[in-house]
Amino acid sequence: MNNDFLTPLEVAEILKLKKNTVYEMIKRGDIRANKLGKQLRISRSDLEDFLNGQSTRPKAAPSPAIAAFSSHEQNTESKNTVIICGKDTVLDMICEKLNYQNNDVSYLRLSKGSYNALFALYNKEVQVATSHLWDASTDTYNVTYLPTLLPGMSIRLFHIVQRVQGFYVKKGNPKNIKGFEDFARDDIIFANREKGCGTRILLDEKLKTLKISKKNINGYFNEKTSHLDCATAVALGSCDFALGSERAAGGLADIDFIPLQKESLDMIIPAQYVNKAAYKSIISLLSDTDFQKEVAALGGYDITGMGNEIPLL
Repeated sequence: MNNDFLTPLEVAEILKLKKNTVYEMIKRGDIRANKLGKQLRISRSDLEDFLNGQSTRPKAAPSPAIAAFSSHEQNTESKNTVIICGKDTVLDMICEKLNYQNNDVSYLRLSKGSYNALFALYNKEVQVATSHLWDASTDTYNVTYLPTLLPGMSIRLFHIVQRVQGFYVKKGNPKNIKGFEDFARDDIIFANREKGCGTRILLDEKLKTLKISKKNINGYFNEKTSHLDCATAVALGSCDFALGSERAAGGLADIDFIPLQKESLDMIIPAQYVNKAAYKSIISLLSDTDFQKEVAALGGYDITGMGNEIPLL
């Protein structure tokens, strides 16, 4: 066996055991495990030692941290887990609300941009994805991308919120930045978002329409991983402007926001899940008037149509 790592579930399948039995074996020290980030992993060499009954290494009780983490992961995995993938504060609110209301399901968040969230959904790494991908050719959000990025999948699409995308600039806009046409200028420095996020794709679609070359943009390859990181970079003076959502600029005193385009943030759920209780709870929460008011109170969100299903092409 080579020295890569296996999940407790994979070990359970190899040993023809229940997953909980593997967790108990880890807690007893029968199988050595390692905590990698927020997950337990078993190296193939340690599994091979266990299978061969190797006695050259004495059995040792796992560290208290490994034993405790094994118990936590075992309890978490005994629940029905729903991973919602995307980047927005509303998604954190959804998970917090539903975890408080429901003891039988664990709602988790994975932070990935729109393109990568859909890729994770296609590869069954997550159960729900969110997206705000703009198509310049149709001036629509998400619907034209889904057949290509999720080929062969039967899905349902639900609206979450509308947000405004625009430029973060220094207070008073000293460089007189007005719109996407300003990317043709050579006297301003930009801070970009990472590949795969909806904001980056919006920018690339606009540049393609305006026939502006990316390589001529000062700062195009200076990537930030969130709206707040972009706004902060402008506030600190490391760049002159950045593209992002209105809400991220609200807490920074040295920033002005130039609105450019309203966008739709939507939720994609595989069709076979929507009638299951765990997913009906998500859809129901989106349509809940009190929850919508909480979202609207944050500022920067238009809740019109929140929870409505969007027809697919």
